[in-house]
Order: sequence, then C-alpha cells, then structure tokens
Amino acid sequence: MTILDKEANISQQIWNKTLQIDGVKITNSYIPQRYFSEHSTPQIKIAVPIGDSLIKVRSETATGKQKTLSIIQEQVSIIPPYLDREIFWEKESELLAIYLDTKIITNAADEYRGSNLEIIENWTAEDALIRQLGLTLRSELQTDNFDLLYLESLVNFLSVHLIKNYSSQQKPLKQFQGGLAKHKLRTIVDYINENLHQEISLNELAKLAQISPYHFTRQFKKSTTLPPHQYIIRTRVERAKQLLLQGDLTIVQVAHIVGFSHQSHLNRHFKRLVGVTPKVFVKQSK
Repeated sequence: MTILDKEANISQQIWNKTLQIDGVKITNSYIPQRYFSEHSTPQIKIAVPIGDSLIKVRSETATGKQKTLSIIQEQVSIIPPYLDREIFWEKESELLAIYLDTKIITNAADEYRGSNLEIIENWTAEDALIRQLGLTLRSELQTDNFDLLYLESLVNFLSVHLIKNYSSQQKPLKQFQGGLAKHKLRTIVDYINENLHQEISLNELAKLAQISPYHFTRQFKKSTTLPPHQYIIRTRVERAKQLLLQGDLTIVQVAHIVGFSHQSHLNRHFKRLVGVTPKVFVKQSK
C-alpha cells in the first residue's frame, strides 16, 4: 500500500512531502533554523541533508556520557531505533529522511531472517551510495508517477547496504551464480502478465519465488537480463502496443489497463522504449 501526503506552511517556509509503503516512510522536508527536543523513533532512520546544511546532534553514549557531533554537507546519518537525541538545525535547508521498520532490514536477505541483527549508529558517514539513493528517492517523490516496485528495489538495495556496512553482523551474503529455476521463472512471468493492471510488489514476487527480495532481484536479472521493475515496464509497453493496434480503446484507457497511473506515465516509457509516443505509434500503424 502506498500513501503520498503533501504538507505546506508557506508563512513559516516549511514544506514536507511523505511517501509510505509497507514498513517504509520516506519524507522530503524543508526545515528552517530550529531546535528539536529529545526524541527517538521506533524505526531505523537514514538522514540525508541536502544543500548547504549545518546540524548538531547531542546524544548519550553507552557509558552514559553526553556527546555532541556536527553533521556537515555531504555526510549522512544512520540512526538505530529508540536512540534518544537532541537536534540543533542551525541553518535552514532540505532533508531527505528514510524510516525503515527493522523487519525490512532482516527480511532483505534470507541469512538474517529471525536473527538479532542490529544497526550501528553513525551520525557522520561519508557514504556516496546512500546519498545517491537518497537523491534518487527524492526525485521519485517529486513526481506523482512513481513506480512502487522501483521504490521497493531501491529500499531493498539500501537495506542490504546497511547490513553489509552498518550492522552487528557484517558477514558476506550468500551469492547464487545461476538465475531462477525455469518453473519459478514461469510462475513469476505468468503472475506479472496476469496482474499488469495493478501495482506489483517486489515482496510479492520474491514470496512467489520463495527467496528473499535481495536474491530474487539478482536471480531474476540473470534469467531475463533486466531488473524486475524494468521487465514489468517493458511488458506493460508491449501490452499497450497490442491494445493500441486493436484500435478499440483510447490511450488513457490503455494506460490504465496495462497498469500505468497516468497517460503521461505511459507516454514517457513508451517513447523511451519504442521511440515514438503512443499517439504517433497509432498513426504510423494505420
């Protein structure tokens, strides 16, 4: 399930845009200079400051001592659940924040399901990959044509990155050299073809294949040469071509039947893959 909320307070120059999918909340906010009293969250939080920001954090160490850190531009913060902190937002700027339920992390790979996996705090990580993922998620938030499966893939990739680099169990993840078994691939392809009209979840596909999202994404790509979200987009465009050639439906109707949220969403992917817009494609086919 996805929920997209927009909030704005023009008088105080504060705005916030939030996207929620199962176990994940992503917020893009503009925050003025202000102080946040002591607080914590039940989720893992990844904070990606954007632009010329200056943030100070005061928290308590395991020995009970207070520590204060400065977070500067290009740094990101990885914050475990229930970690109390005070925040001094010393300069107005933008923030991309990702909140992950702990189950998202432990379900990312089979090896960690049911384990006591813990994320280790790092307020001043210089992690270009997390920053780029944050900017990509920010870009997705800025459009109403976001792709659920693509977002889930980004979150899954982030989860595995956190396990590998910021967790208490940084053991290598198992790697599988081959693709999906033929019968599993057929099950997945059939499911995709039968459900193009609705949102298709990465977690649903992984459950059908009876493996974790991490391993499913990699094995599916080895079997089809495409990541799942790109495969589904191509399948939707191919189905759209068939329907358009029949000449019985409008482009808007075709867009909804094949699972695109808007005609503009279909137009963008159709032109990228076919070379022309659906309207031009229909004219050229007559």
